[in-house]
Amino acid sequence: MPSPDEILAVIDEWRRLNLASKNKEQVQAEFERVFSKILGVFQGETTTGGFTTFFRIREFDYLIGHVDELWAPPSNKTKKGRCNFEQEPVLYVSADGANCFEELNIQLEQQVYFIRYNKKVGSLLLRSVYGTDWDAIGLGKDVFCTDNDVISYKILREFLRSEFMKPTCRNCDGRDSIYNVTASIAGVLRRKQNVDGFIYRSALNLSSDNVALFPDAARNKLELKDVRILKVVSGSADEVVYETLFNGFPDDKGKVRWSSCSGSGSFRRISSESRL
Repeated sequence: MPSPDEILAVIDEWRRLNLASKNKEQVQAEFERVFSKILGVFQGETTTGGFTTFFRIREFDYLIGHVDELWAPPSNKTKKGRCNFEQEPVLYVSADGANCFEELNIQLEQQVYFIRYNKKVGSLLLRSVYGTDWDAIGLGKDVFCTDNDVISYKILREFLRSEFMKPTCRNCDGRDSIYNVTASIAGVLRRKQNVDGFIYRSALNLSSDNVALFPDAARNKLELKDVRILKVVSGSADEVVYETLFNGFPDDKGKVRWSSCSGSGSFRRISSESRL
């Protein structure tokens, strides 16, 4: 394990770079150059734990006609996100239904698609983007030989957390530059370890977990539970209240048929029990 001074020197070198003036390829190259030798300590795996259900929100901008549109987008329609660059599809979901509305900044009376997935039987291996608290998973003597090793690990972990968790929003200044960095972090970690996706805390609500699943893993390890068109009627820090307008029913050919309905419900925010 590099010493704390060596870790701090690497972080200082990174922070002295003028990243705002660089494109995504340049940011990727710089991140790999600066950090590739010390990221090996972040190769632990975690599972979904108690999470068996995941949620996703999509804006209602056209009527979805096929079940394929409820999964990760095709490469030619994939935009840059926190864990991916353009044309690198991932399926973004959350373990917290209420958090989905906050992530997309859904407004009162706005109509959205609400999609729910269930985890199939078996493990879903997810990589914590910025590492795990070493003493919480029993690494101890097997990885860290000295107190300095622990300090080095925690310095690097907190640096990655601060870089990856920078909040942003649609049309915000600097969003593209932030995603250049976060997607570079995810890209390096993805190449170091064979996992199904990433798990990380929401930058908007640290009590909620978000998940970015690679397309094949999503289709193989999740199943579509239901899809609805909802309208938000009220919301607070703890709860989102909605009205259900339509239910979607995929047929045996994958076509989604819509049926109008009348109902209401709410999603209460949950507290994450994941150890990130």
